[in-house]
Amino acid sequence: MTAMHYMIDPSSEWQKVSLDEMDVLFHRPSGQTHILIEPAPQIFDCLIEGATTLQSIHDRLASLYTYELEDVDGEVLTGESTDETVSVYQVLEERLEEMVALGFVHYAEHKPENG
Repeated sequence: MTAMHYMIDPSSEWQKVSLDEMDVLFHRPSGQTHILIEPAPQIFDCLIEGATTLQSIHDRLASLYTYELEDVDGEVLTGESTDETVSVYQVLEERLEEMVALGFVHYAEHKPENG
């Protein structure tokens, strides 16, 4: 089974501006402006490099950042997973699916060579 690949429109189709801890993205085809907060700007930056998989995005971000996830009570999670914890993969996949629903991230039609 081939992993799902995600991609964004060519850079001529969007304009991104960073403002403090968020990015503002204007998507020309839809005429919509989106506010991106962590980890969406970082995911988007991974996609600028080309279509890629969830695993590839995770690996790129893991090489740049240390993940600290919080449970439902706001306590930092370390190590053991419980039913209330959310994995980094789940968070990334949820953000990707939200970005797909908004229309500025798409499923790649074929497996690209670089991801």
